[in-house]
Amino acid sequence: MNFTTLFYLMNERFALVEIKRLDLPEDSPKDKLYYWLFISTETKKIERLEFVSMGEEDVRGNMMNIRTFKNGELRFDKSYAKFVLDNDGHILMNCSEELIPPEIHKLISDYLC
Repeated sequence: MNFTTLFYLMNERFALVEIKRLDLPEDSPKDKLYYWLFISTETKKIERLEFVSMGEEDVRGNMMNIRTFKNGELRFDKSYAKFVLDNDGHILMNCSEELIPPEIHKLISDYLC
């Protein structure tokens, strides 16, 4: 699968990566075009989140990206993210895609193949 990484959010225990497939037309359904992968850096387990909706919201002059999933929600800006999955909350840093560790990148590539 041909893809590009759009967002890399992480803390000491988890990574959340948003990718976009490059092998599908731009007008494809968002749940087919985008993948949201929640990765445990301890267990190396990847969970693909089930997409519901995406949008943006202006919160006191700060533009927040919002992703809603069947069992959670992600809200993030250019620096930080709040992610809730199955009523378990996580604070993540928004990092450059170039900072994805090689082992996480390999996990993603193996998962998508």
